[in-house]
Amino acid sequence: MIAVLLATELPGASRVQQRAALLYQVRGRVVHAGHIPGPSDYIETVELARRVFLTLFSSTALPSGEDLLKDWRKLMASVSSSRDRISTDLRFPFREG
Repeated sequence: MIAVLLATELPGASRVQQRAALLYQVRGRVVHAGHIPGPSDYIETVELARRVFLTLFSSTALPSGEDLLKDWRKLMASVSSSRDRISTDLRFPFREG
């Protein structure tokens, strides 16, 4: 759902979702296997978190999880016939895969 918070169009949301998913896998390796992340993973994670915080702090109201889910579903509906698909598994960011 970070993807729909930071980008409302498919190409941008797709890139954000893909990078967030990869960074979440890196996080899993750090937490569960003691892996030391590379500098680029660390910098990219900090930058993604920074973008999220700046987006939230500049909003007049924080989006609810329900609103983000509605936006995600609208985005998914808009790409149902597109070759550029975003994973619809909303549980992915919260589980190891």
